[in-house]
Amino acid sequence: MSVLNLLRQDVEEVAESVKLRMMRTGKETELYVGDDGRVLIDSVHDPRRAQELPGAWLVGVYTRKVTCEELEDDLVMRLGEIRPMRVAA
Repeated sequence: MSVLNLLRQDVEEVAESVKLRMMRTGKETELYVGDDGRVLIDSVHDPRRAQELPGAWLVGVYTRKVTCEELEDDLVMRLGEIRPMRVAA
């Protein structure tokens, strides 16, 4: 899967890619967006995770029943949190 970045791609495109990944795995999924816009998708309680990700990066925990519109809404909120950081930096 290509690297997703919320600062470089449309919110709709990111939401659709996340939704497709969730549909393929069928597992409960944690969605993170780093301060640099990088999108991280992880299965809940995945024992392969090397380290815990910062709680501030967590967008939400979703099942495959989530709609693209719900993902978009949550991603827009996270984008609003990280954009001011990018301007200040």
